[in-house]
Amino acid sequence: MIGFPYLENSLCGCTVKQGSKIIAWLAVISHLILFSLEVMAAKVAMDIMPDGHHNMIDPKVIIKAVTIFMAVVQGIGLASDLLLVIGVYTNRAGLMKAWIIIELIYIFLQLLSLFEQAKSISSLGMYLFGFCITYYSMAIVNSHCENLKSQQLA
Repeated sequence: MIGFPYLENSLCGCTVKQGSKIIAWLAVISHLILFSLEVMAAKVAMDIMPDGHHNMIDPKVIIKAVTIFMAVVQGIGLASDLLLVIGVYTNRAGLMKAWIIIELIYIFLQLLSLFEQAKSISSLGMYLFGFCITYYSMAIVNSHCENLKSQQLA
């Protein structure tokens, strides 16, 4: 699928199934943490913002809109990660492939935002680091899917 390399082992010599489980749970935890941090940051921003401005959109309205948007993005990410958890534990390659596709879309959207925000080498470096981790994770999960396919054919 999608031209990922086939891996025999994954993280620290674990099987690709064990690596997929680790990836799934780390992804769920990270989305929960990011969601919590975004809500807390929005609350702090709302508390320090002055009320209303003349001839301008109220900054609190913008903060609420951005917070809602980010909550939706994190919700989609969390749902995707839960599909991966279910897929790995029930040996359903289709759910794992859905996660891979959503991750590819996420990488594409990150790339688009990188072009708009890339003002320093550090932002490019952070993107490349995240891309490498995500690509390796997708390769592990894809290898597990391939193992499941070969077991079904046997």
